[in-house]
Amino acid sequence: MSNWDNVKKLIGIEIKKARQNSNLTQEQLGVAIDVDWRSVQRFEYGIDLPKQESMFKLAKALDVHPATFLEKAYSYWLEEN
Repeated sequence: MSNWDNVKKLIGIEIKKARQNSNLTQEQLGVAIDVDWRSVQRFEYGIDLPKQESMFKLAKALDVHPATFLEKAYSYWLEEN
């Protein structure tokens, strides 16, 4: 697994934690940000990264700052590069 795959997984973990803390299902979050629940699932598993607009919509729907999703991933990336 590459460093970038790990970065994507760390971002996904933070998205999932924020969603669970908001007591939303993947389907409910998908509706809130105008994507299919499968896209939310792919974000959470680190398969896909949300585009900038989706990242902002995620943050708004989950009542967190967008940096919440990136902080741990960025720290990891810095250590590895």
